[in-house]
Amino acid sequence: MRRFLVPFLFPAVALQVSAQSADTSVVTLDEVRVEAARGMVASVDDAAFALTVRVRGIAEVDAPKEVSAAGLLRAIPGVYASDRAHLALGDRIAVRGQGARAGFGVRGVQVVLDGVPLTLPDGQAVTEAIDPGIVRRVESIRGPSARFWGNGSGGVLAFETAPGDGELPFVRAALTGSAWATRSGLVEAGARTAAGPLRVWASVLDTEGYRDHARGRLVRLGASGRISVSRNAVLRWSAGAVDQDVEAPGALTAAELVVDRRGADPRYVATASGKVSRQGHAGLRLDLPAAGGNAEVSGWGLGRRLENPLPFAWVGVDRRAAGLRAAWRRGSDRFGLDVAIDAATQDDDRVNAANEGGKEGAVRTLEQRETVTALSASVLGSLRVARGLTGQAGFRWDRLTLALDDGITTDGDQSGSRRLGEASPVLGLRWSVGRTTAYASWSTTFESPTTVELVNRADGRPGFNPDLGPQQTRGMEAGVRSEGNAWAIDVSVFDLSIRDLLSSFESPVDGRTVYRNAGRATSRGVDGSVAWAPGRGWQATAVVLWSRFRFRESGIPVPGVPERVLRLAVSRTTRAMHAEVSLDARSALSADDAGTARDPSAASLNAEVSRTLAVAGAAVTPFVAVRNALDLERAAAVLPNARGGRFYEPAPGRHLAAGIGVRF
Repeated sequence: MRRFLVPFLFPAVALQVSAQSADTSVVTLDEVRVEAARGMVASVDDAAFALTVRVRGIAEVDAPKEVSAAGLLRAIPGVYASDRAHLALGDRIAVRGQGARAGFGVRGVQVVLDGVPLTLPDGQAVTEAIDPGIVRRVESIRGPSARFWGNGSGGVLAFETAPGDGELPFVRAALTGSAWATRSGLVEAGARTAAGPLRVWASVLDTEGYRDHARGRLVRLGASGRISVSRNAVLRWSAGAVDQDVEAPGALTAAELVVDRRGADPRYVATASGKVSRQGHAGLRLDLPAAGGNAEVSGWGLGRRLENPLPFAWVGVDRRAAGLRAAWRRGSDRFGLDVAIDAATQDDDRVNAANEGGKEGAVRTLEQRETVTALSASVLGSLRVARGLTGQAGFRWDRLTLALDDGITTDGDQSGSRRLGEASPVLGLRWSVGRTTAYASWSTTFESPTTVELVNRADGRPGFNPDLGPQQTRGMEAGVRSEGNAWAIDVSVFDLSIRDLLSSFESPVDGRTVYRNAGRATSRGVDGSVAWAPGRGWQATAVVLWSRFRFRESGIPVPGVPERVLRLAVSRTTRAMHAEVSLDARSALSADDAGTARDPSAASLNAEVSRTLAVAGAAVTPFVAVRNALDLERAAAVLPNARGGRFYEPAPGRHLAAGIGVRF
């Protein structure tokens, strides 16, 4: 059998552990380009900020035990990711507390899939397009990142699915079954063609759901490739589509949790609440030499159709979004310079009507077109000021325009617009000696209210909420990362100051989720990871976030995310087997701005094992995993400031997942 590397890259360090496998191919990692930093930082070693890169080897990819992106993020420092155990709202994801307000989808964190931003110009993101069964690489920037991405960049999560050249050619398939009639299937194929590497894939996830009224079906497919346009020019492309049909169980009160954790909010059942959505996205990037440096010209587009029956209304949205980018960079051992211009647009046609058994009612109460345009220019420079000492400085200017055209004016024309101009400077310093790097940085970000947040008004009227403004964050961090032959460590301390914190609550008029600026907050703490590989395939890891995320005036914890997160894992990888035991723990979850409701601290013990066998020329990998082995009751997420105390979304008890992967 031939060896392959199974690298696990912690924040800005690479701990590489050689392991045997029954797979007969040799995996060769492609040249590293840090997509989370949009290529402005060439490698992990160049970063003067907290950066994580995790690469998943073939053995992990071929045993797809996770059904959501949250499972890929629990080993990333500074990130709190929770699978809500139903498909209607998406994973709850926050980076150092940024994103705490999200009632659904992701807010305040830039999410990228194969170079295509899933976070739109207004700052909102949905993650159902991310299939964990095909993700090869996850990158994360854990601090304010507006200098790279602009609006809604309290952190960055970039997912890459394309296989490396060394993995080609291949054909693989996987089937997984779990509790509550959860079933998933995946097929993927990659080849070398005359034009360049090509990969196609498709998957389906179907579940009855852990809770009542939580049935869901998710179909995903995609393709990606690379074309050598000339000797020095390369065109990369990717495309994907998602078809989703799910029920929404809503959240429960503390009393309902005791009576029936698997129950649903009666309002959601009575109104057949849920969503049907279809989304397609595509991206292109051309890299070529220009003017003594390297240029990048890229573009992306996204379309989405949503039908969303809810207790207060039937909501329909037709969305179109697109973006263009031109960048140029030049670097040497002493000096580097990156300049870029970005433009993006988002166009939503929104309809509200009476919810009649999950269908659109005859009379529309709202018809409006919401548009967002974003223009920006940025520059980032680096200078080696002494041996091993490099300084970085940058600046980005964003101009954001949000406009609304009211289509029903019988109650008055609520059309209007909001304009924001934001400056995002950054300063950083990096000192490297051997395999140890120390860094410090100061950076900024801003978060405009998304179009959904602006149009959901507490009084139920159409038009933008005139009282809602952007959130501003300033952050400092300092850290050190170091690695040896069998260990790696990264520790970072951070201090975030947040002004006009965006916070959600439920309208007393109709129960819809609305938003307000809740004042000032601070997020201070330490995050990091330690890995140790003593040999013979053994590896131990610890990942920690220890913070204090509080309203400045009252000292009350900001609701929605825990202040402390811990992951401990021990694994062993041999020639044909991988086994792991892990413990995921968090502190209490505050549920309201007043600090009067919370879910207690919780933990989940998990175990998994897979074995790869050579059968008739194929690598066959059966696998099994047990989740929440101690069957501890806990909340997967809380909905901040929900009306009537309906804060809690329960997590599943003990359950098994098992399946098989086959690779040719």
